[in-house]
Amino acid sequence: MGSILNLFIYFIACIIALPLLATWLVYIVSKRIYKHTWMAIHTAVNWTTLFYILSVLTILHTFYGRSFIGFIGVILFLMLSIIIFVQWKSRHEVVIVRAVKILWRASFLVFSLAYICLAILGVVYKIFY
Repeated sequence: MGSILNLFIYFIACIIALPLLATWLVYIVSKRIYKHTWMAIHTAVNWTTLFYILSVLTILHTFYGRSFIGFIGVILFLMLSIIIFVQWKSRHEVVIVRAVKILWRASFLVFSLAYICLAILGVVYKIFY
């Protein structure tokens, strides 16, 4: 039982450390299930956004030795506020489910870009320092 739990923990740690691999795996599996490229992309984005957020948190903690959970929470709250404001201004009606869906997809873009930038920064830092 302990070895299965350890294997599961290592698998989760690997996915958090390498979210690009997780995104690719989810995309491949989704592509085979749905046989539709955009459906597979949306599924991969929806299922791996949390891994990118956790990866960025882990990298920031490694670089600075502090937790940035509050900072990320504020960023997500501000993004949701902006989405709701724009939705209210353009449609005069706020649909929370739609706003959260947009937030989740925007979070994928923001945090995947942040992950790539931080990973490159980490590699450059290790090479030159």
